[in-house]
Amino acid sequence: NGVNAERRFRQNDSLERLFNAVFIHPECPEHFSLVVNFPFSRLYCAPDWYLNEFEQKENGEVVGAKQNEILIKTFAECGLKYSANVMVQDDDA
Repeated sequence: NGVNAERRFRQNDSLERLFNAVFIHPECPEHFSLVVNFPFSRLYCAPDWYLNEFEQKENGEVVGAKQNEILIKTFAECGLKYSANVMVQDDDA
């Protein structure tokens, strides 16, 4: 909805810290993903408790936010070494 926020992280911080900063924001949608727009990529940073909460099942198949046991990387491992514009994508919209 156009809300801007600025946060600083260290290169060796886990992307889960970014997830937590977004999650506690009052304007955060209930079910969301984080994406970088250039080059476009999805940031896999949701902890297991969140993924399990919003895992959806259709005809017995798991769909939705499941990351398939992907380990959460650091900012440096994702190539986010200096600055980046990260967008919150409302997955229910």
